[in-house]
Amino acid sequence: MFEISISSGGAEVTGRVTTMNLSGESAQFGAKFPADTPVLPIGSALDVVLRTVGADHGTHVTGHLALQARAEDGVHCEVSFSRETAALLRGLVYERRAPRVKPSTREPVVVTIAGAVGVQVHDLSIGGVGLLVSSESQGRISRWTFPMKLRLPGDDDSMKFFGEVRLRRLLGSMVLYGVQFDPDRTRDLEEKQESIQRYVMRRQREVLQERAARRHV
Repeated sequence: MFEISISSGGAEVTGRVTTMNLSGESAQFGAKFPADTPVLPIGSALDVVLRTVGADHGTHVTGHLALQARAEDGVHCEVSFSRETAALLRGLVYERRAPRVKPSTREPVVVTIAGAVGVQVHDLSIGGVGLLVSSESQGRISRWTFPMKLRLPGDDDSMKFFGEVRLRRLLGSMVLYGVQFDPDRTRDLEEKQESIQRYVMRRQREVLQERAARRHV
């Protein structure tokens, strides 16, 4: 989950990124800001700082205000970025250290690998997926790279990826495979990463809500 701070020659305001469009040559982020966010000229240049939630430092870029709308719970803004800045943001969002989430047991993420059975998703990010394989079945994944299908909760269709095994280690009675998505062999990877990013952000919100609910029990 990302925070975004914007300023245009005045006070800086900070909000949460709600949408990301990185599939085209340019980029556009949607974000929700506090209700007291000032009215800014549409098309104006903005000083933007993008950081993961809880991080001390962020990435400083220039964007332009494309939309500003008042809502009951705050102010929604859309910020557009140039092609050059979009390339930088893709590297930031899609890097291997991107936030990872563990899927809910009620709504699992499903990965299918030809010849392998009993594969469980341990964690997922836009950069890759952690897979749990029984020690008896690990011999069925005998290559460092392989095709696989991944289906997110609520989706009818699976997405096809090529994965590259970056690590294998024992985790309890299972073997954990750290698999990175291969950008050279996976078609339309950026669009698929956007779908995963939306799921990651939704799952992060669910985890926060679950923790809050436990505190009030």
